Amino acid sequence: MNWGYIAGFIDADGNFTLAKRRNNYEPRIKFTNTNKQCLEEIKRFLGVNLKVMINNKKGKPSFKPHWKESYVLCVGARKDIKFIIDHVYEHLVIKKKQAKILLRFIEIRENKNIHRKDLVKSLWSPGMSFDEEEAELYKQMMTLNLAGGKRRQLT
Repeated sequence: MNWGYIAGFIDADGNFTLAKRRNNYEPRIKFTNTNKQCLEEIKRFLGVNLKVMINNKKGKPSFKPHWKESYVLCVGARKDIKFIIDHVYEHLVIKKKQAKILLRFIEIRENKNIHRKDLVKSLWSPGMSFDEEEAELYKQMMTLNLAGGKRRQLT
């Protein structure tokens, strides 16, 4: 396994995203596949202490009965995301723009010197507004990640 393989996997079956949780955005790299062992090998190569989870879509309207069970490895720590992007960026073909957005988002958070404890506290602050640049990065990421040309509300 090498960084070129990881980049190809991200381009094909991975995802760079900013998840919106209450009054906060959270950077994520997700690896999704129907082969759990493949994701375990990626996890070992990356050296992250995360769990490969079942990507449970059964019961959802979009689920098709003939689909295989799938698994997901989700990387959410900013230092891990930055480490991965630093190593795969030159190999990415399809998702370079998303990688660049995540790097910029992480840079903003590091410059603001925001710590997890402060983020958790801020979730409960009524009337808190998002930083405008973070909101713009979120919109750009969602536009790039639209699946099948479907339109979604980006607010």
